[in-house]
Amino acid sequence: MKTHQHYVPQFYLNNFTDNKGLLHIYDYKHNRYFTQIPRNMCFEKNLYETEWQDANPKLGKYVLPNNIEDIFCAYEGQFAKLLKIIQKVCIPQQNPRALILHTAEKTILFKFLINLLVRNPVNMSAMGIDKLSDDLKNNDEILIYKEIMDKMGFGGGDSIVLASQKKVMLTDEFKGGYMEYFFDMIKNINYTFYYAKSGEYIQAMCRYVMEMIKQYQGIISRVWLLLWHLKY
Repeated sequence: MKTHQHYVPQFYLNNFTDNKGLLHIYDYKHNRYFTQIPRNMCFEKNLYETEWQDANPKLGKYVLPNNIEDIFCAYEGQFAKLLKIIQKVCIPQQNPRALILHTAEKTILFKFLINLLVRNPVNMSAMGIDKLSDDLKNNDEILIYKEIMDKMGFGGGDSIVLASQKKVMLTDEFKGGYMEYFFDMIKNINYTFYYAKSGEYIQAMCRYVMEMIKQYQGIISRVWLLLWHLKY
């Protein structure tokens, strides 16, 4: 089971490493610089897992372990390929007008950006992802299923509902989920790729995103849970 679950994927962090494979990090909260490998940055242990509660011990510790993590890996694989295309076209020898993303490629790009938004711990907490809503708690059909599971000796009905809620909010596996909603909001926006010719790069929140989606400012302003600027 994969326990190091990154809210910023390792393949993406690798683009900011030096020739020794290290990230050079400025922690502005504590005013300190340090280096670290991507594996040890921007992760929490078992971040996307749901523990069984009041359930048969034979079911194990987690509901469908690594299910969401594996879905994220599929997203990352798609974007990693697209990122290589973008980087190749952005090198100085190429025609700067040659970067034209087709519909399928734009879909991958925007879905990856939304995935980065919803999967970080601060935003997950803001969305109440680890709490069952009153609607789910009092849903008649769900109460029936929970009763059946209890009578069969499995238990853990609330854990299954909570794990399902996480999957709806964090992935595009279901119609009408968060990712689909945000994708419909941003799919037609204009965008620009910036290529840094030097060896330095500073990452910061883009104020235009803030202005574009004002009603979600409470979440958007914290989308980059990287609480440090990456520089090498």
